[in-house]
Amino acid sequence: MRKDILKAISTMVVALLVASMLIGLRILPAQASPVEFKIINPGPDGYPAKWTATNVDPASIGTENFNFTGDQFGKTFFINVTVQDVTAMKGWAIGIIYDATVLKYKSAWLPTDHVFKTPADMGWTIVQPAVVIADYDATHKEVQWGCTYIMPAPEEWTFNGTGVLCQIQFEVLQQVNRLSPLLTTSFGWDPDWTSVYYHPSGSEIPTCSPGYVKIEWVPPAEKPIFYLKPSTYKASAKDEDVAIEVWVRSVSADWNIIAFQVAVWFNTTFLEPTTYETGTWLNGFVNGNEGILYVAQNDFHGDPALPYCYNKWLLGAVIIPDPDTGQYVPPFPSGEGMLFRIHFKAIYETIFPVEDWTTLQVKEEEVWDMFGLHVPLGISEHCQYRAPVRTLGLDIDLYTQYTFPYGGQGKGNPSDMFGPQAEVILFARVVYNEWPVQMKLVAFEIRHGEFYIYREAYTNEDGIAMVKFRIPWPCVDPVERVFGIWDVIATVEVAEQKKNDTLSFKVWWLTEITSVKSTEDYYIQSKQGFDATFVVEYRTYRMQTIPVVLTVTVYDELGFFVGYDTFTTTVGWGEYHWCEFKNYTKTFTIHIPSNAVVGVATVYGNAYDNLPWNGGVPYCPEASSTFLIKKPGGP
Repeated sequence: MRKDILKAISTMVVALLVASMLIGLRILPAQASPVEFKIINPGPDGYPAKWTATNVDPASIGTENFNFTGDQFGKTFFINVTVQDVTAMKGWAIGIIYDATVLKYKSAWLPTDHVFKTPADMGWTIVQPAVVIADYDATHKEVQWGCTYIMPAPEEWTFNGTGVLCQIQFEVLQQVNRLSPLLTTSFGWDPDWTSVYYHPSGSEIPTCSPGYVKIEWVPPAEKPIFYLKPSTYKASAKDEDVAIEVWVRSVSADWNIIAFQVAVWFNTTFLEPTTYETGTWLNGFVNGNEGILYVAQNDFHGDPALPYCYNKWLLGAVIIPDPDTGQYVPPFPSGEGMLFRIHFKAIYETIFPVEDWTTLQVKEEEVWDMFGLHVPLGISEHCQYRAPVRTLGLDIDLYTQYTFPYGGQGKGNPSDMFGPQAEVILFARVVYNEWPVQMKLVAFEIRHGEFYIYREAYTNEDGIAMVKFRIPWPCVDPVERVFGIWDVIATVEVAEQKKNDTLSFKVWWLTEITSVKSTEDYYIQSKQGFDATFVVEYRTYRMQTIPVVLTVTVYDELGFFVGYDTFTTTVGWGEYHWCEFKNYTKTFTIHIPSNAVVGVATVYGNAYDNLPWNGGVPYCPEASSTFLIKKPGGP
């Protein structure tokens, strides 16, 4: 009874759909047809924003198979519904059946190369009623849709050949993992709702070929690798705070990882453990009511597994499942991130030219998945540590105003970057047998392109000479002339002995927005408005972190403001890492109201140190791009 009612309702929809061509036409009885409707895998390239599923088998693209490896839970893909070898087609209707426990219907559309593109381009009216999602049985649903066009007299046109009827997007509702490694389903056809309509008369049920979906869990190629940052640490002075970060990379979400353990073995002759901090990387994978438990201990003297004069940091991080359900909530950890930052005090030093090195070793590595199974690991990477070296005799150290190590403290080390027109303060510390040398003239020379700056200053009671200058900013082409690497040298002479130290620093935008773009080429306006998605790409050379406020603002074609969003974050390497961009992306979703006019809209992206209302100023020039707002059913 239920299906009869649904059929009656849908019959009225189909009747409206084909009314323009069926009036007075003779409907042919259903029979075996050489015309074929097929479901084809188009791959993601045609509409990547609609296809978030990953690891599609290239060999399945262009076939009836949709084969994926790795978990696709919550991800989307779409199908091409095609017609093969048709003659004089003026309309179509489809009923595609799918398992609603495995897949969820998301959207359907006519692609730019659909079979009725020609009449659409000629300005004829394309008739496409709303998609209907109907219950087929207890576990399956059906996508019911159709399309035709109104042929103005005396014009005539029909579709002949092979082409795409429509595209339909689905979301994956089930997971694959190590314990449930295979998920299969298929797309079928309901002949009650599937037809091809001809001109000048007739219709028939085409031959219909199914589509097949296979999602298979395979052990990811990536194996987690623990490593220490920096990979080499040269301490400058005894009692220095030595901060070593414990990172993990090559983490695949397909491992369903929920726990990490690692130990860092160290030589107690060189280093004394002090304190630790936890990273924030895992926070991005804590969902719902999940939590994180961190554990860190460093008192293992007498452990027989440790070499003589060794101790260790033993570190662990565990994601705790939702206490209400006892379940873990995807997504699982992926990519790379910092787990801990551990601190030591440098307690041993040498006298130049002697250097002593030791290795901070990564040991006792363990990673577990949500099933309590061990995850295979890659080869861990250690940190080479050099004890501080005291230099006797005459020495000079050139550095900027930034704190250690970001000012370039140490022989020949570069400084962190500076922004346009920034004031640069240069210090040169002169010592003899580690004792400050006072009232000595130190020469400074700064070079970059056409700019040559010469200064000198006396050392003070601490043996430090200091000069300042501000980055020039000419009126003509300042970015090309000023941006880049600046080089500095400081020289001193004591008792006919000459010493110098060099330093480099980068001048660039402190934060630079490289692009702001819509994820879609166009959006369809409606009486409720629509949600638009934008991606901002930005970057920095900064070693030290700084606050950033990103803003996205949208204008329609007439220049009316129609939406905005902001995002507060920090940028920077957070470690001594010179002259390499750190890249970021941020996605914004902005509701565009119904009063936004149809046409070419513009999105603007900005980066500030604070919102202008709060006294903030720009970090870099504004970025912008355009996208289309279309009327419903329009070209």
